[in-house]
Amino acid sequence: MLTTIQKIGPVLELFTVERPEWRMSDIARELGTPKSSAHSLVATLAEVGLLSVGANGSYRLGWNLLSLSERMRASLDFRQHAVPVMQELAMSLHETVLLAGLDRHDVVYVERVEGNHPMVRLAGVRPGGRLPAHATAAGKVLLAYRSVPEVRALMSGSNWKRLTPKTVGTIEELHQALVEVRRAGYACDRGEIVPDIACIGAPIMDRFGSVVAAVSISVPAYRFPADPTRLAEPLLAACDTISKGLASHRRELIADNNELAAWAVAP
Repeated sequence: MLTTIQKIGPVLELFTVERPEWRMSDIARELGTPKSSAHSLVATLAEVGLLSVGANGSYRLGWNLLSLSERMRASLDFRQHAVPVMQELAMSLHETVLLAGLDRHDVVYVERVEGNHPMVRLAGVRPGGRLPAHATAAGKVLLAYRSVPEVRALMSGSNWKRLTPKTVGTIEELHQALVEVRRAGYACDRGEIVPDIACIGAPIMDRFGSVVAAVSISVPAYRFPADPTRLAEPLLAACDTISKGLASHRRELIADNNELAAWAVAP
């Protein structure tokens, strides 16, 4: 059972925007497994809706993944508190605002609120999209408040690809950047993913002070201010509002659970 589960991830990760369809023979060859073994696993994934097969025999990601994705996003309590505040922030700054979490060495984007700047608006990443944590403002924020051994463990799977000349390329460079993030309270990405796009990110914390998510503002590089505090101040205020709302919600849940427990043991 465990061996089968471990094989599911590599199969699903084959399906990308650049290559959304795979034939069975190609899947087996890419995974380095016998075609019969690959067929058994892929057929099972198709049966439960994680993959779908077209008329030409090629496989795609299944519709059930979309349903699971929406359920997962809806279950994130920080998202519920973040979205209204993100909408206000995007409206006041006219820039695109993103909400992200950390999955190993990648940032996964959970929500996006469009800016309405009259000049240039950004296409960029969408909910469900991934980017390498070391090259993003949100990723640096999510890593900065973890211990050095934890950061090294999380980043051990990264290929440290320099997407632009400004991208952090080594664990040593990343540690230096994270020290600055801790000092400032926010992180900047000045063209590390795409040369013409800059971002600034700040943390969302739970009631224990642990960073659970990050909010970032994404702007064309020419609009990114030389002094980032112009964006940092409203961003930090927004993240503080979200963090306080999240902490209050958790306290209410604990109080409700305690009340239910008291009723359960009452004579």
